Amino acid sequence: MSDVITFDPADERAGNAPIVVDGLNGYWLLGHEYPSPPVDTLFATGRDVEGGVPQDSQVGNRRVSFKLRVRQNTAALALAKLGDLASWVGRVAVDGGTVRRTVGGKSFTFDVLRVESYEPEFNDRLLRSGRVDLSLVLECAPYARLAPVTLTDRVETTNPELVFTESSIPGDVAALGRLVIDEDEGVDQQWVVVGVEQSGYQAATAATTSALAYAATALTPQGGAVTAAGASGAFGTLLNVVKIAATPSSPGSMLSGQLVGGGAYLSHVGTFRVFARVYRPTTNTKAQFIALEWGEGDFRRFSRNATVELPTVTAGTWEIVDLGLVSLSRASQGTQRWEPRVLTWSENPDNVLEINRLWFVPVTDGYAELAGNQTISAPTVFSARDDFNQTAGALNGKALTVGGTWTTYGDTDDLQVSGSSTVTRAVGSDTTGAGGTPGGFSGRIAYPSGATSMTSCAVQITFRREHLAAGNYPGANYMVIARRSASNTFAYVRLNYSNNGGPIFLFAGYFNAGVAGDLLAPIGPLPYDLLVTDLTVRFVALANGYCAYYYGVNADSLVLGAEGYSAALATGGPLASGAPGFADLGGAASDANVRRVYDKFAAWAPPADAAVFASQSLEHRHDRAIREDPAGVAWSDVSTFTGDRLLIPCTGRENRPVRIFVKASRNRPGEGADAGIDNLSARLTVTPRTLVVPE
Repeated sequence: MSDVITFDPADERAGNAPIVVDGLNGYWLLGHEYPSPPVDTLFATGRDVEGGVPQDSQVGNRRVSFKLRVRQNTAALALAKLGDLASWVGRVAVDGGTVRRTVGGKSFTFDVLRVESYEPEFNDRLLRSGRVDLSLVLECAPYARLAPVTLTDRVETTNPELVFTESSIPGDVAALGRLVIDEDEGVDQQWVVVGVEQSGYQAATAATTSALAYAATALTPQGGAVTAAGASGAFGTLLNVVKIAATPSSPGSMLSGQLVGGGAYLSHVGTFRVFARVYRPTTNTKAQFIALEWGEGDFRRFSRNATVELPTVTAGTWEIVDLGLVSLSRASQGTQRWEPRVLTWSENPDNVLEINRLWFVPVTDGYAELAGNQTISAPTVFSARDDFNQTAGALNGKALTVGGTWTTYGDTDDLQVSGSSTVTRAVGSDTTGAGGTPGGFSGRIAYPSGATSMTSCAVQITFRREHLAAGNYPGANYMVIARRSASNTFAYVRLNYSNNGGPIFLFAGYFNAGVAGDLLAPIGPLPYDLLVTDLTVRFVALANGYCAYYYGVNADSLVLGAEGYSAALATGGPLASGAPGFADLGGAASDANVRRVYDKFAAWAPPADAAVFASQSLEHRHDRAIREDPAGVAWSDVSTFTGDRLLIPCTGRENRPVRIFVKASRNRPGEGADAGIDNLSARLTVTPRTLVVPE
C-alpha cells in the first residue's frame, strides 16, 4: 500500500499547486519519519509526595523528516523539479505550509511551522541520469489533522438555550472545533455564551441532577418564596417562576438547588459559571442584591460568591445575572451531591424578585463569551444636519441642510438664527410645561421635520455660553434630544450647571407622556471653562436599548461620559423611535443675561454591533471567532471574545459523549434585558487530530 505525500501552502485552497510525491510526476518517496512530539512535564515535589506529582505539561512541536528523490530525463528538468520544491520551502518561511500523508485512503495533515533543513545531494548522477536525492526536515505542530467531519444541525425553537450532545468525535486528542451558530429569531444578539463538557458529563443524570438548565420551579423555594405566575416574558406556562414578595434586609436564600418536593440534590462535577434569569418590577425601591452560596457533600461548609447589585435601569425587564463560578469535585466515596442557593436581600422589605431559570454553563473543557462592543464611527449619511447658515430670524420653519425644516415649540420665545452660522437664545423666566412640554420642563425644543422616526440614532450639537452682563446667574441648561415622538415624550442628555463659575454636570433622562425617568448616571462636576469655548455633546440611543453620551471641546475626540441600557429605548418601548433635536432651558429671570449659542447640529443612524446579527451566523472556532455582517455579505472578528478557543474532546475508546451549551441574549448580563426567548441553531464541525501516525 503506497504512500502519497503532498506539500501544500498553509491555506490548502483548491486553486493551489501542491507538490505531490507519488512516483508518477518526478518525485519519489525513499523514506519518512513521524516521531511523537516531546512532552515537557512540570512535577511538584514535597514532604508528603512520593516522587513527583504532575502539575502541568506542554507538548512540543513535532519533527517530521523525509528522504525524497527527484528523477527526470535531463538534468535541466530535474533542476526545475527541485526549484518547485525550493519554492514551497521559501513560501513556508513567509506563510507556513502543510504536508499531508495519504495511506490506505486516510490522510494525516501536519501544519508546517518552519523548514529545519533542506539538503539536495548534488553529484554526477544529476548529469548522468537526471537524478537528485534530498533530505527535508520540517518542524510541525504536534498533532496530525484528519479530514473534517460536519455533525448534525441542532435546532432550538422552544427553550431559551440550546443543549446537545455529540457521541462520536474521532481522534486520540482534542479535535479542532468550528461551531456555526445561526440566529433564527430575526433579532440582533449582543451576547453569546458557549460551554463544552465531557470530563464531568454523567449520562444517567444529564436530564435530572446534572442538567445544564433548570426551570426555577423544578427546584425548591426557600425563605418565604413561592412558585407563581411570572411577569410577562417569563419562560414556561402557568406557574413558571419562584417569587419572593418580602425581601429580607440581610442575605437569605430564596431558592435551593435541591429538586422540588424534597427530591435529590444536584450532582454536577467540574467547574461551571452560573447564570440566573430574574425580574424586578419597577415598583421596587432602593438597592436589590443577589448572590450564590453553595456547598458540597455533607453541606457543613458553604462558599459564597461575589454579591451582585441589580442595576436600576433593568427594573421591569427580564435580565440575566452572572452569579459566578462553582468548582465541584468528584466524590471519592458516597453520593455525588452539591447544593446551590440563590440569596437575595434589600433595604426595602417590600421589594419583589422573581427567578425564572438557572443555567450551569460548563467551563472545565471549554468556555467562551462572545459579545458586540458598540463604537460610534463617523457618519456616511446624515439623517439631519445643519450649520445654521440661514438668514437671521426665528428658527421655526427654517430649512436644514439635510432633514427638512425645523419645528420648535415650548416657551413662546423662539430660538434665533443669528445670521453668522449659529442659533442663539438669551431668554429667562421660561414658562414651565408651555406648548405641551412636560411639567417641570421650562424652555424651547427644536426638531427636524424630515427625521421623525429614527430608531438607532446618534445626535450631536455644539454649545457655547456668552455673558451679556456681569453677575452670578443660576445658569441656563442645554439639552440634546433623541426619540421625540410627542411634545412631552423624548429622551435627552442635559448639560446642567448651578451658577456662574459653579459646577457643571451631564446626565441623561427621559419624559414618557410627561412622566420623568432616569437613563444614565450624571458625571461631574466638570470644569466650568468647558463652556467658555465650544463644547460638543453626543447622545446615542440604539434599538436594543443601549444608550450613551460623549462630550469634549474637540468634536474629533469626544470622551465617553456614561453608557447603559433602558427598556424604554428598546424596540417595543415607549421611546423606541422618534426625532432628534435639541432644547434650550432658561427658567430663571437672570438667565436672560446669558446668551446660549448652538452650532453644528447632526443626527445619523450609527451601525449597531452584535455578537451575531439578526438572521445571520456566528462561528466560534479553534483559532478565531467571526460573524457575518447584517447583510450576510462579509465576515469579521467578533468585537469582544473572552474564554477558550474551541477544542472538542475526542470520545475515545470509552465513547464518552461531549455536551455543548449555547445561550444567546439581546444584551449582555448586567447591562440590559434578556427580552425574548429567541430561536437559534448550531452545527458542529470537528477536525479530528491524532498523536500516533503510522510509519
